[in-house]
Amino acid sequence: MKKVIQKLPLIMVLTGIMLLMNSCKEDGGVKVDKPDGTLTPTEATTLSENFVKDIKTYDEIAVRYFQLLEELQGLDVKQRASLRGPVAEMMQKMVKQQQEEPLVKPTFKLSASSAYSLERLNTYMQHAKYEADSLGYDLTGYRIYFGVFPKDKKYDRKSDELTVFISPTGKLRPKQEGNMFSSMMFQDNDDDIPGIDLLEYGGDRDPPAATYPQQ
Repeated sequence: MKKVIQKLPLIMVLTGIMLLMNSCKEDGGVKVDKPDGTLTPTEATTLSENFVKDIKTYDEIAVRYFQLLEELQGLDVKQRASLRGPVAEMMQKMVKQQQEEPLVKPTFKLSASSAYSLERLNTYMQHAKYEADSLGYDLTGYRIYFGVFPKDKKYDRKSDELTVFISPTGKLRPKQEGNMFSSMMFQDNDDDIPGIDLLEYGGDRDPPAATYPQQ
């Protein structure tokens, strides 16, 4: 009995470690097929990069526009009396800048909303939970990205349109080998989970730029 009592702290520590390890293996549940209208990670990357590129272009155009306005507002009375010369000079400067750093005109169609049915959202969330578990991740939430569809017939009327898509986020479970506790200490960031298709193809109404509330 005395030996058992002496070993009790060790038994309690080992039991705690086993429980902790088992808690890291949360069951992902029954496999659920993904709903229709998802994006592959490659497609999602393209949409996201299209959005960032176009927004950056809009920003550069706005900066050049307001620089021109500032220069116009800075003209004195005499210069304003003969605007043709200064304006022509400034326009030449903008043309030269465009030749040196050309801006590609962004053309995406505005979409003010994207709707998802409750059934599709529930199905996708269950699918994401199962896929995350199978990849060794604990699903922690979802990140919403803005994107622009490529100009491609396969996307039908969504071609070249602004959209949003949903990416599951999570934490990679620590490996059992090595120092498990030190591994867990560095799992603070919720990253996008690679390898899971993302939810898109939400519905929008015509015109897609219609604002809230839509009835």
